[in-house]
Amino acid sequence: MPDPMLPPHDQHLIISALRHCRERQSLLLRRTTRWVMEHWDELDERTQEQLIRGARLDLRLRTQLTQEEKAQLAREEPEWNSYLNFIEREMND
Repeated sequence: MPDPMLPPHDQHLIISALRHCRERQSLLLRRTTRWVMEHWDELDERTQEQLIRGARLDLRLRTQLTQEEKAQLAREEPEWNSYLNFIEREMND
């Protein structure tokens, strides 16, 4: 059974879930980031903008990392790194 889509007025839930998982480095981060990426086109434009804004600081900080630090991020936080790559592509589209 596919995941039910959240109506726009309830999409704040995914934003809150993503922030919670990221701040706590929760094991649910993988499921949450995958859900966002899989349902991106179904999300309200305002929700997409909030998710992009939420990732901007991490994207900016990632540009300041050395190659070694970037490799470490990819090894230690692959889900978050994949999510940042996804957001970066969406920002450039």
